[in-house]
Amino acid sequence: MSEEKVEGILFDLDGVLIDSFDAWLSAYNEALEKFGKEALDEDEFREKCWGPEVKDSMKKFGLEEEAVNYCYSRYEANMDKVEISPEINRILGSIEKKMGLVTNTNTEQMAKILELHDFRRYFDVIVHGDDVEKKKPAPDSVLKACKLLKIRPESAILVGDTESDVRAGRKAGCKVIGVGIEGDWRIESLKELPDLLSEISG
Repeated sequence: MSEEKVEGILFDLDGVLIDSFDAWLSAYNEALEKFGKEALDEDEFREKCWGPEVKDSMKKFGLEEEAVNYCYSRYEANMDKVEISPEINRILGSIEKKMGLVTNTNTEQMAKILELHDFRRYFDVIVHGDDVEKKKPAPDSVLKACKLLKIRPESAILVGDTESDVRAGRKAGCKVIGVGIEGDWRIESLKELPDLLSEISG
């Protein structure tokens, strides 16, 4: 992918820009235990629940809307556990491309996250989970972001950390940088992103 073809960079939120793993783990376990299921350890949670939409994850345990809504409410209560990389401003500020944020997080929750960690200024567009009919791993949010940015999906790179991100990006026609996961390129930390983007564009 040459310099003139890279028109935009799209980012996932959870696990890429913020570390919300502990907050979601607590939220899921509180919901599971409330509705009579066993709590998950970190490995089980990562395998069964990390990445897909909450509704789809809860279906694996035979739980429906009431449990989903409770899980979301407990996530909001656990937002003090959400952390952000101290270098996020340097990393995002170094990218001289159009940028979009594509997340399964809904608008209300995103607003609360931005109250704590305001990195909105770096993004030309933000597509929330409730802005589209189908969340990732469907490509809807990625395609919507590209449309709003007025770029072709084939000229965009999606940065994500789950199989849902990889599938969404590839279904949309984007290249994918995996953070700790295989994509078209792989990095282990967001700190590696600026150098990789320079290499790709070069």
